[in-house]
Amino acid sequence: MQIGRPVKKPLKLLQLEALLPRLSLKNEQHVFLSDILRKEQSGYQGELSLNYFFHLIEISESILLYGLRLPAANNAFQLDALLLTPNAHYVIEAKNMKGSITFNQAGQMIRSVDGISETFQNPQLQINEQMLHLKHFLRQHGFPEVPIHPIICFTHPRVILQFNQSYNNIITSEQLPNHIRQLTKQVKQNKYTHAELKKLADFLNSHHTDYRLHLHEKYSLPNHHIRNGVWCTICKKDMMKREKRTWLCPSCGGKDKMAHKQALVEYALLFKESIKNEEARRFLVIQSPSTVKRILTGLKLEYRGENKAREYHLKELVRHERRYF
Repeated sequence: MQIGRPVKKPLKLLQLEALLPRLSLKNEQHVFLSDILRKEQSGYQGELSLNYFFHLIEISESILLYGLRLPAANNAFQLDALLLTPNAHYVIEAKNMKGSITFNQAGQMIRSVDGISETFQNPQLQINEQMLHLKHFLRQHGFPEVPIHPIICFTHPRVILQFNQSYNNIITSEQLPNHIRQLTKQVKQNKYTHAELKKLADFLNSHHTDYRLHLHEKYSLPNHHIRNGVWCTICKKDMMKREKRTWLCPSCGGKDKMAHKQALVEYALLFKESIKNEEARRFLVIQSPSTVKRILTGLKLEYRGENKAREYHLKELVRHERRYF
């Protein structure tokens, strides 16, 4: 199996991880956003945990893509995982939920944990929509039609699935390898060579777009509720101060000459993917324009404009940092 697109932290998750430590506890959205962050982190961990089980399937000519977000008629659709094989494709929706999972007669999914029950949208509806969007996308761009199998995979080790066989595409991680092997046996004729499958994977990757939250507009966050500064890269508990061309943490005494790099990544995630000298001074809490100019030019960032109007582009900085998440 070839990994055509590895698991990466979604941009939305990176934005929330950058925001919450800086957001004032007094902000009325803090509790709500913390809950969203927890759910996003849980979903990401669920996708990570699938890696092991996918590699047990052992379909040699197959390509696995995680986290694709592709254009649709009115918006976009996202796939947690897509397994491409020569004779069929598999759309996998990961659910990292613990507890007992049942479905009532109305089709609602019910999760019970420690005597508390919650209802959720039926994941069948979601994955069927994704499957229809994917079929249309592939047909629209002239790719051969093969069966597309939707699979809902519960990844938490402490989940109990309690429902009848009519939900035979809802499984646990441990069941995933055998489930896909059995489905693969149902279709004998290959529609794709490996080269054609690689071409399809490359095409899908080229049409991926990240979902970027516009945090301030969506959640009405005033700038003064978001703390400026450069987090200590060692203890992560305090803001560092700029002293003699390095950064010094007043709490742990740690030093880091490049601590501003992560701070600028966070600025791009929180606000926008370009920054002027004046904006960088405010966010990094540095008074000297020449010091900030030296910092920004030292990162070899692309820019446009001159003097006070010069804007440095941070997109490549974010892209470079995301390789390590």
